[in-house]
Amino acid sequence: MSNTINKPNSIEDMVLVLSTMLIAYIRVMHYPIISAAPHQLALTTLLLEVSGILFQGLVIYKVSQGMNWARVVTVTGNIIFLILIGGIVIFQGLDGLFSSDSYLSSIGFNTEIMSEHKILTGIYVFGLIVTTYKLGFASEVLNWFKDIKSQTELKVRTQRFLKGFSAYILVTFGLGLALEIKTLNYIDRYGSEALSAFQMPIPHNVEDAVVMGVALTLAILTLIWLYYLIVFIFFPLIFNRKNR
Repeated sequence: MSNTINKPNSIEDMVLVLSTMLIAYIRVMHYPIISAAPHQLALTTLLLEVSGILFQGLVIYKVSQGMNWARVVTVTGNIIFLILIGGIVIFQGLDGLFSSDSYLSSIGFNTEIMSEHKILTGIYVFGLIVTTYKLGFASEVLNWFKDIKSQTELKVRTQRFLKGFSAYILVTFGLGLALEIKTLNYIDRYGSEALSAFQMPIPHNVEDAVVMGVALTLAILTLIWLYYLIVFIFFPLIFNRKNR
């Protein structure tokens, strides 16, 4: 395949930056969640967080191969995170990024580590901006991704992505549901005093957790595969019949 031919040098630089950012993200996001979990919830919490880390690592690897879905996921994720950071700074000031009672802290970020390493946090945000620009707007990079896209039919590329993404959704939501159920049972037995805000389950009982988890999983899978069926199966059939 020609996905290694004419690869822009900046791609390797972006992979290095993204990998460094992932390590930092693990330290300020995944590790605090894992370390704060009671031992009764530790294994399921670890598996759930590891699944997210592996997906992020896969995205970075696919970016290095020129897979466009990975580029889109990276750029979209970076932009959402930049908007989140910008909103916190606008409404809470810089202290909103580093204080223990900030929104970031409530969703699992270790703001204590961030406050101790403000320069590194700034470098991380700079990395978000640089990778977003390079992967989203640099012409040499976009042309390379476009060249690789042209090697495979859109229908085939979409089907491959949806298969892999469906597997990821099933694993992640399955682990999430298992953690919700275990957390609810833990609260019934030990109380919620040892849990932080981001560890508290959304439903109030196991039945609601199961219904919500299964319904959300089925809804996402249905929507993404409906897109495939409508665009690549139904539309061609309708238009082919009209053209006869």
